[in-house]
Amino acid sequence: MSGFVATDLPTPVRELSHLSGPGSFPLFEYPYLIEIAGPAGAGKSTLARAVAKELAAMGHPVTIASSARPAELAPASRRSGNLAAALARASKLFELAGQAESHGEISRQILEILPPRSQLWSLRYRRYLSDLERAWQAARASRRIVIFDQGYLSALVALSALARDPPPSQVLNEALRLVPVADLTVCLTAPQEELSRRLNRRLGAQGVLERMFELDIPTSLGQRAYMAMLGRLVASNGIPAMQVESGSLEVLTVSVAAEIFASRSTAPAI
Repeated sequence: MSGFVATDLPTPVRELSHLSGPGSFPLFEYPYLIEIAGPAGAGKSTLARAVAKELAAMGHPVTIASSARPAELAPASRRSGNLAAALARASKLFELAGQAESHGEISRQILEILPPRSQLWSLRYRRYLSDLERAWQAARASRRIVIFDQGYLSALVALSALARDPPPSQVLNEALRLVPVADLTVCLTAPQEELSRRLNRRLGAQGVLERMFELDIPTSLGQRAYMAMLGRLVASNGIPAMQVESGSLEVLTVSVAAEIFASRSTAPAI
């Protein structure tokens, strides 16, 4: 998946049709796409990994499609002041700036509706949305459960917070209707104070140059309100989704797994 780190989880050697007993679920058709959507710092990647492990342990073929930060992919001993991570980001932006037509139609339309307040963020999200579009198409062509730890809905939340003027609900709804939706969207949020602590901890683990490519704390915290708005729009548009707040990871994982199979048992095969 171009631009995304795709990780296939190992599954036990057993036939899914033999699953039975408490905690097991009926079979369903693949592919099945899940997006964990939410503001920065809500715990999307942590929940995605936990749900993936749960599904893989049951014998399902699972892939995590993760748009990880370059610094997070480096060994822990090299993360602080990671010049290579910042240069990797910058090189991608310069590459994209010279390829004005490289982004897809969905990317173009989203950025017309929700243009960021600076050229830097416009380039970054043009790159991100183009990579996401390709990753999404690859996931739809797979025979797996694919979990995106952030995707189109998270991008809409971030772009709303980055806009020059706060976009009203009808503008966000127009953008929502442009994007492909997952078979299940998990709308995840967390208390403002917890988000602030997590974001400060994240930025503190990065070098000065790497932080230049991150949202500032107030902008990141502003995503929480847009996630709440988007959650309401998701519900009113009939998009398969569940609304959860960060808490016990074990409880959240079980709840999401149960919702996945409940939604598939009533949905038509893809």
